[in-house]
Amino acid sequence: MKKITLLILCSLFFNGACSFLMPTRSTVTIDTAPPDAFIKVDGDYVGRGHAQAKIKNRGGKIEVNAKGYETTVVSPSYHLAPIGFVDIAGTLLFFLPIAGLFSDGAYAPDQKGFQIELEPKADAPAQD
Repeated sequence: MKKITLLILCSLFFNGACSFLMPTRSTVTIDTAPPDAFIKVDGDYVGRGHAQAKIKNRGGKIEVNAKGYETTVVSPSYHLAPIGFVDIAGTLLFFLPIAGLFSDGAYAPDQKGFQIELEPKADAPAQD
């Protein structure tokens, strides 16, 4: 009985939901046109025109706005990160690692850089 308990504890320690231990945010670079546009990432102001920010690995949101322009909101796409595949492999040995796939650490954004160009408002004159 002790050997079985030890085996289960070792499996939990070495194969247990690795993605929960990974960062849940990734650094991205954002450039805007016009160059003085305000940039928010996940609701927090991060800069104007050009910014590097941490965004959620999945479900993050970039919002860009400037006077005289339509506000643009971008929800980056994401993919399963290599550590997510480790969780899948661990699940084949012991069921618990599947829980890691529910964490943001198992995913990564598809892009590391964003070029966002705002459209002028219909009722405002175009600015150069």
